[in-house]
Amino acid sequence: MTTDREGNQAAPQRLSRRLRNSAPLLIVLGACIVVGVLWLVLPSKDREAKATPSPPVDVRVETIMAEAKMPDEFTINGSVEANRVVNVSAEVAGRVESIEKDEGAKIEKGEVVVKLNTDLLQADVDFADAQWRYDVSELERFSTAKARGVATEKELDEARTKVDMSKAQLDTVKAKLARATIAAPIDGTLNDVAVEIGEYVRAGDCVAEITDIEQVKVVVGVPEKDVQFFETGSEHEITATFKAKPVRFTSRITFISELAETAARTTRMELTVDNADRRLRSGQIVSVRLRRRVLKDVIMIPLGAVISTENGYVVYVVKAGKARRREVELGIMKGRKVQITEGLGEGDRLIVEGQRYVAPGQPVKEKQPAAAEK
Repeated sequence: MTTDREGNQAAPQRLSRRLRNSAPLLIVLGACIVVGVLWLVLPSKDREAKATPSPPVDVRVETIMAEAKMPDEFTINGSVEANRVVNVSAEVAGRVESIEKDEGAKIEKGEVVVKLNTDLLQADVDFADAQWRYDVSELERFSTAKARGVATEKELDEARTKVDMSKAQLDTVKAKLARATIAAPIDGTLNDVAVEIGEYVRAGDCVAEITDIEQVKVVVGVPEKDVQFFETGSEHEITATFKAKPVRFTSRITFISELAETAARTTRMELTVDNADRRLRSGQIVSVRLRRRVLKDVIMIPLGAVISTENGYVVYVVKAGKARRREVELGIMKGRKVQITEGLGEGDRLIVEGQRYVAPGQPVKEKQPAAAEK
């Protein structure tokens, strides 16, 4: 009984000693299991996670072609003015006796417009003519007397002087009589008659206004920065509207002011237009297309393809199936297109639709033209 009891008591003691002896081994084994699990679950430090590639963006592309020549033009409104406006004034005083032309009539240089009463002027002419004839006869008498020796040289000189003075007086009153008939100084249209029959006018009073509209001037205010591109003699197109229909005229620059208007920063420029049919009227507003210059090898792209940034402007092109960013410089605008002066060249494939959804290096898929899709 003692042996069994001792044997039963010794067994737990032996098991405890074995566990104590194998504890380090168990700890090492557990650590190995934990490390193995962590190695399987966690990624290695040297291994990088693969990035998911972004899908290609649908874009529409145009191949850039340079224009060999392109006019650099802009349009501005202008005002039509008569080529000349002449106020015809009386040169002598008198009462208006007749008006020879109606307002609005076409008139030629030298045609009579207004006649003044000439009774008093004619009397002055008759008196001066009689005086001159008398003086001439006196000169002849003194000449004969001088030849006979009964008149002195001084008396003969005085007779000659009187003839000259009376002749000058006669010429003066004849000129006044002639100027009582008031004629047109230029060809044109009798735009206004400022007097009535029976009215008394003084020398210097305006009796009529004549306008020359066979040619007209179109006056424009050109921005000061553009004046440098224009010179007299160059031709430009003018468009006027008649009964809702545009009509084009050819004009030429005849005057460029040397002084700019300070407030508006514009310079007055006049273009002359033939107007024999009188369709253009003074005060009419017309559209003037002014050509600054002709540009060569011009690259024009849709304005919508340009993206504005804080530092300027950029566009995107396609190269090797990916979007590439280009910084560009803009030039003139024409309709919905803009000139690119730097940053693009002929043959570049420009993204014109979808450019706002791409980034540098972004894969792109080109859309087929609508016509091809149909």
